[in-house]
Amino acid sequence: MLDTKKLVTVGLLIAIDVVLTRFFSFQTPIVRLTFNFIAIAVTGALYGPLTAGIAAALADIIGMLLFPYGTFFPGFTLSAFLRGAAYGAIFHNRKIDIKSIILASAIVAFVIGLGITSLWLNMTTGTPYFKLVQVRAIPNLITFGAQVLILSVILDRIVKTGKSILKSY
Repeated sequence: MLDTKKLVTVGLLIAIDVVLTRFFSFQTPIVRLTFNFIAIAVTGALYGPLTAGIAAALADIIGMLLFPYGTFFPGFTLSAFLRGAAYGAIFHNRKIDIKSIILASAIVAFVIGLGITSLWLNMTTGTPYFKLVQVRAIPNLITFGAQVLILSVILDRIVKTGKSILKSY
């Protein structure tokens, strides 16, 4: 159900995602290191896989429209949707512990980030798939470690605080 609180909260989390992706990231044509996973993980924990997937896809589209980098390719938007859906499937209405954080971060970093996104990069740049995987393996490993560390420190607290604030309104 789409109510005003949910719409405003998801809109704010989309805006945070766009800002973290476009202004607080390191990006090359084949690797991007960013903190936007925090906003999408919170969206997933609060609202579930479908809402988080849609929010991540919208953040990707809005970010591309407002701050274009390269050409738009719908595969990257699909990857964004899958990241949000993964966080939502693993965190929503479940205990957020180190096991769930490791699982979600592994799926996002290795299955989606290294596997699927490398396929999109192969299609858009013509670089051989396995060469992309080789080049992107270390950055994705670093991303995985950073996500596990950051999410294990802040995610549960942010979600509990967010739920408390949302209940009070």
